[in-house]
Amino acid sequence: MILSVLRTPWRAHRRVHIALRALLAVAGSYGVASLIAAVLAQRLPMRPVDASMTAVLVAIVLQPLLAMWAIGAAHLWRAAWPLLLAALLAALCLR
Repeated sequence: MILSVLRTPWRAHRRVHIALRALLAVAGSYGVASLIAAVLAQRLPMRPVDASMTAVLVAIVLQPLLAMWAIGAAHLWRAAWPLLLAALLAALCLR
């Protein structure tokens, strides 16, 4: 009984950690992939239709890779800072 009470905060902390990582994987990877797609659609030296299609295809490949990165990183901060840095750089490149 006492051991189960002592383990409860750790389990609650672990559940919050997993929930934050899942949120980062779903929403964060989608946001970063969308920002990168927007930057590519604006910056690629093609016709606008071709640039948009290329950017969407890159985002389709990039989003699951970013989600796997967020889930597979050892710590939440190691998962978050590359996504935050990529989002910041992509946002700065938008016109």
